[in-house]
Amino acid sequence: MRPQKLIMQAFGSYGKKTEIDFSGLKQNLFLVSGDTGAGKTTIFDAIVFALFGEASSENNKKDGAELQSQYTNLEPYVELVFEEQNIDGAGVYTVRRSPRHVRPKKRGTGMIEVSAQVSLILPDGSEYPQKETNKKLEEIVGLTKSQFMQVAMIAQGEFMELLRARSDEKKVIFRKLFQTEFYQKLTEELAVRRKEKLGIIGQIRTICQTQAGYIVIPEDYRRAAEVKAVKQKIQTSDRLSVTDLECLVEELESLCADLEAQREEKQKEYRQASEKRDTDRENVVKAQNCLRFFAYLEQAQERLRECRLEEKERLLDEERVRKIRQAYEIRQIYLQWKEAAQRTSETKANHQQQKERLPQLEIQEKEAVLQEEKAEQNFRQAVEADSKVIQKADAILKALEKMHQIQKEIDGQEENLAQADQLLQKVQKEITDLESQEEAWREQRTDLKDVDTQMALWQARQKDADALLDEHDKVMKYYREYTKCVQKRMDTAKRYSTGRTHFLQANEAYLRNQTAFLDAQAGFLAKEKLRPGQPCPVCGSLEHPSPCLLAETNRHLTREMLEQESKEVQELQKKQEELARQAEGYQKLEEEKESLMQQEAEQLYQHMKKSLSERSLEDRNTDEDIDIIEETVLAKWKISLKNWKNEVEEEGTDLAKRKLQYEKLKKSEEEGMQKKQDLKEWEEKLKEQRGRQKELLAGLQSRKQELQSTTEGKTSKEVQDEKAVSKEIRIKQEQICQNARIQLQNARREKEQTQARIRQYEKEIPEKEKEEKEKYRNYRNALEAGKITEEGWWEVTETYAISDADLMQKNLEAYREKKAAALQMKETAEKEIGSQDRPDLEMLEICREQSEKHLVDVRTKLEICKNAYESNEKAYLALKKNQEERQTIVEEYARTDRLYQQLSGNMTGARMDIETFVQRYYLQNILTAANRRFLEMSAGQYELRMYRLEKAGEGKNHGLDLMVYSTVTGKEREVRTLSGGESFMAALSLALGIADQIQQSCAAIHLDMMFIDEGFGSLDEHSRNQAVRVLKRMAGGSKMIGMISHVTELKQEVEEQLLVTKDQEGSHARWQ
Repeated sequence: MRPQKLIMQAFGSYGKKTEIDFSGLKQNLFLVSGDTGAGKTTIFDAIVFALFGEASSENNKKDGAELQSQYTNLEPYVELVFEEQNIDGAGVYTVRRSPRHVRPKKRGTGMIEVSAQVSLILPDGSEYPQKETNKKLEEIVGLTKSQFMQVAMIAQGEFMELLRARSDEKKVIFRKLFQTEFYQKLTEELAVRRKEKLGIIGQIRTICQTQAGYIVIPEDYRRAAEVKAVKQKIQTSDRLSVTDLECLVEELESLCADLEAQREEKQKEYRQASEKRDTDRENVVKAQNCLRFFAYLEQAQERLRECRLEEKERLLDEERVRKIRQAYEIRQIYLQWKEAAQRTSETKANHQQQKERLPQLEIQEKEAVLQEEKAEQNFRQAVEADSKVIQKADAILKALEKMHQIQKEIDGQEENLAQADQLLQKVQKEITDLESQEEAWREQRTDLKDVDTQMALWQARQKDADALLDEHDKVMKYYREYTKCVQKRMDTAKRYSTGRTHFLQANEAYLRNQTAFLDAQAGFLAKEKLRPGQPCPVCGSLEHPSPCLLAETNRHLTREMLEQESKEVQELQKKQEELARQAEGYQKLEEEKESLMQQEAEQLYQHMKKSLSERSLEDRNTDEDIDIIEETVLAKWKISLKNWKNEVEEEGTDLAKRKLQYEKLKKSEEEGMQKKQDLKEWEEKLKEQRGRQKELLAGLQSRKQELQSTTEGKTSKEVQDEKAVSKEIRIKQEQICQNARIQLQNARREKEQTQARIRQYEKEIPEKEKEEKEKYRNYRNALEAGKITEEGWWEVTETYAISDADLMQKNLEAYREKKAAALQMKETAEKEIGSQDRPDLEMLEICREQSEKHLVDVRTKLEICKNAYESNEKAYLALKKNQEERQTIVEEYARTDRLYQQLSGNMTGARMDIETFVQRYYLQNILTAANRRFLEMSAGQYELRMYRLEKAGEGKNHGLDLMVYSTVTGKEREVRTLSGGESFMAALSLALGIADQIQQSCAAIHLDMMFIDEGFGSLDEHSRNQAVRVLKRMAGGSKMIGMISHVTELKQEVEEQLLVTKDQEGSHARWQ
């Protein structure tokens, strides 16, 4: 695709019609230069809009009214003429597209919205249907809009997207460029087949459960319980167990064999009962037939007696029938003769009538000829007169029309002159108003001149407020830590007091038990050791006048118990000492936190007194009150600080509004000065325009007077009335002439028809007379043949109707048939009966009914057995078939699933799909072509590389992600780490590489163009020269490359330049 010509009107910043011819370029590399906002990018917006219906920017899409120019009221449109290669050679296409826009209503006031329109002219000159144009353009170019932007249109701010795009994003672009949809469809097809296999497995499970429900298990079957159990498991299970299915098939096979043996036995019994029933039924039938023939014999004898009684009457009827039929045949011949005579008489009468009418018709014809000639002459005279009237009237009407047009122009010029006067007065008033407004702006600016100083002071107060809030948060932190220490000290003191009480109580109990235990030792000795006459183990005395008695309450005390109580007392003492040390530590920490908190609170209070006004400071206590810090005091300080912060923010809001007002005021003054200058220039133009309009008005009035002299003073209505009268006369004469012609034609036609009828009657009369004589002769012959007179047949037809003969004949035939049937019945019955006697039918019927009942019982048992066998055999065959089919499907599913997981990249450690793997081949070729430019642009420092194949599928798909390799450091890094200039060179090289690969691998897409919008400003001089050198080398072939840039040095290096400027009428573009 290569553009040849671009035409823009009322599009974007372009107002008037602007035409850019690309076909005259001497070199394929050209530069588009101009100031910021001049409309350089709009040129490329127009190309993309013409092809795809949207502007070039992806981030700021524009269509519809946003593309309509504000510099003119002309219809907005873009027309692009481009050349596209195809199998028949180069074809030139023309696409014209207008965006959705608004225009003034043709009638009345206001605006109306016009829908977007598009037209495409094919190389053969035909226009493609509008509804399908967008699809056809995409087919011609071979790319979607986003793909076109990535490859051929590197738009401002968007040329990095392909370079930094992730693998999945690149895959979508490459899929269209290199036709890799097959691999995507292959993966999708595998997914569909995998899902289908799962569905078939589920269907087989459902079928097996359904078939299991059809199994009939006889109650008397020896393994009925086992079969029912397996059947129940299969019907209720969510997953089909292979083991259960195999078990059910085996049990069902055994059941079918048992039922088949029972069925054969029942069938044998059924055959015997059936034979007995058939014998009894045959005997009954024979008896019934014999009795029927006895009845037939009696009936035949009775009918023969009836026939003998009516035989004489039937013979008389036979003679009557013959006479009646003969009479009616003669009567029919008679009527034919009379009808022929009537037709002959009518024909002769009609012939005489037409002969008498012919002279009158000849006279009418002559009169019609004279009237037609006279009407023709009058019509020719009326046509000549009407032609003269029309010629004269048209001349006058033409002059009147010109006068009307001139008068409209006069009215328009007078209206324009009045509007110009009003507009001039409006402009002069606006100039006066602007001068007054400028004075007001100067006064407002004087009031707002110190806003910057006030803003700086406010910013300092805002910082103070934030700092004080931070200090308050710090004091609150210290206060919370202090209160926490106080609480811990109090809790420890409480636990120390409780522990001390427990220790004292335990120690007292221990001492008491120890004393009791020692006291009890004497009692133990006295009880166990003291014996009369033996020495005391303590004092050695042989007399024991008062031995110690052992108290009952101390008998349970032991040494082990005292040792355990001693250990417990020691533990309690250690805990008490530990709690005492903790309380002392918390006391010291509390004092430190209190001191630190007091110091910070004092500092905060002094800062608040210094910064906050007396009105804002909520806590009005003296400096001595600061020695007591409580949460309520800190809360009051917080409120004071927040109130002050709010006051500062409100003050900042007011200052921001004043600052904004000051900026708007400065901008308004600048715009007002510019507007005043524009209005004064406009005032001069309006004065010149007003003078030209007066001159034009005088010329129009003079021309009107010249035309008025040629109208003879007639009005348009009078001239039209004269034409209407003349036309009416001509039409009336034409109608009279037409009627005369019709009358002449009718007279001639009626005369000719009459003559034809006379000739026809003269031909028919002899034939009808001959026919009449023939009919009469037939009638006389019939009388003679029947030997009957006319009075005789007339009497018969008057007496009998023809239907009477038919009835008599019918009765006669019925008699004959009755007699023959009775004779035949008698003969047959006698033959069948022979020598047999009458049988006993009642006894035979009883025997048959008994055999029928026995047969029904046997058949019922057989049907039950047969149905059970057939149902189970059908279920067995279905289950056997589905068992084998399921095994096959499961194996197919495993193969399909394994292949799908591999090709779709859903395997752990292998996240790269088959389409990405194939596209890496194309991307490698692209990078080979891109690195030739990138190495040259970067002075051999950088080249682009793909992720290594062994790491491309780790974690997620990185198969198409790009890295940049530095020949200086010998390391790879992300392309996102490149600087702006380096990214530009890399993106440009990649885009050029893609274009080369597309041109090589896809003959259906011909990209003979590339546009680069900005980016050169980020390059240093050396890199810029390298990039231009590469682009010049590319432009040496057939590819057209356009660059947009503000870089001044590029103007010296590129010969072909498109200069874009902008003034009050919009943007303009010209080659230089």
